[in-house]
Amino acid sequence: MSKLTGFQQGETLIYMIEAPADAALKTINSFLVHHAEGFYLIDAGMDNDACWGAFNQAMEQLDFSAADLSGIILTHHHPDHVGLVHRIRKLNPQVKVYAHPLAIPYITHDKDFLGNRIAFFEKLYSEMDGMPEAAEQLEKFRASFIKNEAFRIDGDIELIQEGDNLLNFKVIDVPGHAPDHILLYDPDGKWAVAGDLVIEHMSTNAIIEPDAGGRLIPTVTQQLASLERCLSLDVQLLLTGHGRVIHSPNPVIEDKISRIKHKLERIMNLIRAGCDTAGSMARLYYKDIYVNQFFLVMSEVIGLLDHLERTGYVVRRKSDGVYHYSLTRRGSNESI
Repeated sequence: MSKLTGFQQGETLIYMIEAPADAALKTINSFLVHHAEGFYLIDAGMDNDACWGAFNQAMEQLDFSAADLSGIILTHHHPDHVGLVHRIRKLNPQVKVYAHPLAIPYITHDKDFLGNRIAFFEKLYSEMDGMPEAAEQLEKFRASFIKNEAFRIDGDIELIQEGDNLLNFKVIDVPGHAPDHILLYDPDGKWAVAGDLVIEHMSTNAIIEPDAGGRLIPTVTQQLASLERCLSLDVQLLLTGHGRVIHSPNPVIEDKISRIKHKLERIMNLIRAGCDTAGSMARLYYKDIYVNQFFLVMSEVIGLLDHLERTGYVVRRKSDGVYHYSLTRRGSNESI
């Protein structure tokens, strides 16, 4: 049994739970917070035996059990951050779950919202020249609609969002990777729990999603703003959802911003080379990865094109149901 890594600021203790993951993610991290107000878990890993085993080993080392938890705080709704909520609630039905309002339709499996989400992607992939490759992804969406019903989070959910305070943390909205993503920031301790906003060893995709009205959320625009906001905070220790914690994180954050800008330039170069649809760009640049990781690749390309359009570097026109992109005068004359 590996020894827990602990961090302390004032009277607050945070213990890092590291569950094994694939080579890309390295680890799936959750954090136990020992505070005067109670014993809290930030993020709840995947619903698998590896995460469950790591959680229980950590609790055993601290001489606690799931029944001792006061609350579970979710940085965002993705499956590798909410997975153990069900198992913990079976042992501790009174444990509070804290989540952003925009997480609710995902974690409660709102049928209308998720049905509209499938329709949104079906239309979007068609307009973005993603067919026929999108067909398999759409089938995955439909299958998950049924499969994930069993993982719906029932019971009361405490809503947290920008401006709230929880334990020693200020809740800060940092959308981009997910519309409901939050950062938990302690200005006195100069540390923050960042979820997937920043991961040291890999890029964090700004994953496209529809809003409640079925419109494309400007995920890359949001991601850049969220990274800039994190950069503006006085953070000396960043506790992240995967891989290692980040000491003195500003250079890492600056590198993430630079990499996004490089990707924006790459999209503009693809347009200069004659690619004028999202699908043609994805097929040319990503090749086999486009097929194997269709959802993430199309998320990246569509999100980057959306940001370039919002900032005046490209325009689009629709022909035969598909959007075609070209550079504006600004896009032809300026770099990002």
